[in-house]
Amino acid sequence: MAEDHPTKVINENMSRIDKLIASMPPRMANAVIHQRKLHACLMELTANKSREVAARAIFLNYQDGDGRKLGTIPYYYERPTTTGSVMVETYFSYIDRVH
Repeated sequence: MAEDHPTKVINENMSRIDKLIASMPPRMANAVIHQRKLHACLMELTANKSREVAARAIFLNYQDGDGRKLGTIPYYYERPTTTGSVMVETYFSYIDRVH
């Protein structure tokens, strides 16, 4: 009887992600493993919960981060001048939700 080679047994038990990490250069693999440990709570999320978290992160980036974008709908602000005429200023508001 031929016994399975130890590396073959290990390879059969490895997940797709583990196989990808194992195929990386050692320095990169260590960095990925380190990041996975730091973000372990995110690694355990289901696909649906992961999508919810991603949508919330995008929303928060729009609100508070560099990803905050101006909308395309113009708004007009009218204000009287000292001469009695009305000056109309156009402005755009920030997007406050993900569409």
